[in-house]
Amino acid sequence: MPYSLDDEKQKANADLAIVRHQVLPRLRKLMISWSGLFALAATGALLLMVPLLPAARLEIREVANLGFNFASIAMGACLSALVLSLGLPGASRLRTWATLDAPNGKSRLSNLVFSFFWAGSCQLLVILTCILATLFGGDQSLAELPMPLTHWAGLGLGFFVFFYALSQLYIVLQTLVQTGVVIIFEERISQPPPPGE
Repeated sequence: MPYSLDDEKQKANADLAIVRHQVLPRLRKLMISWSGLFALAATGALLLMVPLLPAARLEIREVANLGFNFASIAMGACLSALVLSLGLPGASRLRTWATLDAPNGKSRLSNLVFSFFWAGSCQLLVILTCILATLFGGDQSLAELPMPLTHWAGLGLGFFVFFYALSQLYIVLQTLVQTGVVIIFEERISQPPPPGE
C-alpha cells in the first residue's frame, strides 16, 4: 500500500484521542494479563489475611498516606522511564521504531510510549483511591471485624488498584531493561566485526 501523508495525519489525530484510540483497543489485553490476574490473586489473599494482621487496627488515612508515598515514587519512575526510553535510543532509532508496525497495528514506538503512559495512569488511580479512602474512611480502622459489606468492597477495590499499579511499575522496569537489550543488540549487529573474525 503506498504511503499517504493524509492517512498518517488521520492516524496521528486519531491517536490523540487517548481513551478511544489508545486505551480501549488495548483494554482487554491489559485486564486479562498477568498483571490483572496478579492483582486479583493478591487482593483475594490480602482480604483473607488483613483482619488477622496488626495493620487491621491502623486508621484508613494512615494506610492511604502509604499509598500516596508509593504513587509519588512510582509516578517519578514512570516519567523518568519515559524520558530515558525516548532519549537513549537516539533519533535515527526512534524514527525506525516509529515506522515498524506491531501486531496491534500501532508502531513499536507507540506501544513503548503507551506502556509508560498506562503505568503512570495507574499511579494516578492509586492517588485518586487514596484521596477517596481518606475522605470516606478517615479515622476508621482498616479492617477490624466486624466490617460491613461496603467496607469489604472498598477495601478490595483499594487493594486491587494498589496491586495492579505495583505490577505496572514492575512492567516499567522490565520495559526499560528490554529497551536497553534491544539498543545493545542493534548496536552490536550494526558494527563491523573486529579484524580477524
